[in-house]
Amino acid sequence: MKLLFLCAALSAFSACYAQITVSGKVPASQSGKALVFNVPFDCWNHTVNSREVVPDNEGEFSIQLPVEQPQIIFLTYAGQRLQLYTEPGKTLVIKMGDSTKSIRFEGSLGRENQFRQKLGLITYNLGKQTWNDTLSQPEEMMADLKKAQQSALAELNDSKFIRSKAFFSMTQADIQYFAVSKLWDLIWKNGVWTQQNRSRYGRNEWRQALKTAHETVPLSNAAALDSYHYQTLVSYYPRYLQHLASNKEEFARIAEAVFKKPFAEVNQEVRQKGER
Repeated sequence: MKLLFLCAALSAFSACYAQITVSGKVPASQSGKALVFNVPFDCWNHTVNSREVVPDNEGEFSIQLPVEQPQIIFLTYAGQRLQLYTEPGKTLVIKMGDSTKSIRFEGSLGRENQFRQKLGLITYNLGKQTWNDTLSQPEEMMADLKKAQQSALAELNDSKFIRSKAFFSMTQADIQYFAVSKLWDLIWKNGVWTQQNRSRYGRNEWRQALKTAHETVPLSNAAALDSYHYQTLVSYYPRYLQHLASNKEEFARIAEAVFKKPFAEVNQEVRQKGER
């Protein structure tokens, strides 16, 4: 009987540890409106992983979400998707204002998320944006992002409160791979690869910016596996190779450089694997 109680207690403890409690309060204007949380698989927002919570009449809410390792989760609020840092067994308290800029974080992960908000990572930005999504030249955006990355890394290294190795590693990788991730975000928002490109600049300019961004970071990085922005790079890497070449001959040369073998051999292996 004692063994059964012990097993039950251990099971309850494990279940508690493999989740995070997120609570907080929204302004009166937002009470009664559902907040949508999503625990992504890698960097993808699958709706099956979404959970809704409706604040009460006082604007207060609380929800427990399955989190088994340090990772980013999404919160849709005020028409914007926020990226929140979480760890299993921890708590995060969110005091929301009328805009995403006025959000304040408390709880055991409050300082971590407050720090990421200061950098701009909570709202998928980094530093002060001085360029226009559709009017600015992609390489100019890259130059601006590079300065923001350097400044953010300096702040991270100078930060005195960080004790979590997981938080430091993930935030460092998020900063390091942010430019690649942000470029892909802008490419999709502007419809660059479609006939309805809303950017002033065409595919060649965006292709060159992507190349510049990828060449400044390592593709293989075991320390960055939990980083949202590194996961974005890996997920879109096949598309990067596809769009990197302007013709079939150039694509063949790229494939040979990646796989270190003649393109005919690469192509044959791909066909065989596809058949299996």
